[in-house]
Amino acid sequence: MAVLPIHVLGASVLRQETTPVTKVTPELLKLADDMFDTMHAASGVGLAAPQVGRTERLAVVEVEGERHVLFNPEIVLEEGSIKWEEGCLSIPEIYGDVMRAARVIVRATGRDGKLFDVEG
Repeated sequence: MAVLPIHVLGASVLRQETTPVTKVTPELLKLADDMFDTMHAASGVGLAAPQVGRTERLAVVEVEGERHVLFNPEIVLEEGSIKWEEGCLSIPEIYGDVMRAARVIVRATGRDGKLFDVEG
């Protein structure tokens, strides 16, 4: 496993459209594992592939202590709203109040290549 460099505000990769993942490969699984290492090293709770310089549609998150690899994530349900302080690993040391859905369900392809839903 490896800790990857995190690209910060101003990096062009953060503005690029991501590429859908058509097949879960060993290389992408290693990337996901490296992204978890990177996220934890930076005390984050989520990380998207562009933040480590990649354009695949891939994110890793930890929800209530459970790790999730999300290939081609898509929000399928949003309910309510809540304001809370949020930060971003690509904008270091800046935090602000953000309005977000109080409940979301995200559908994605997992490590095993199968669709699943995660709620948060």
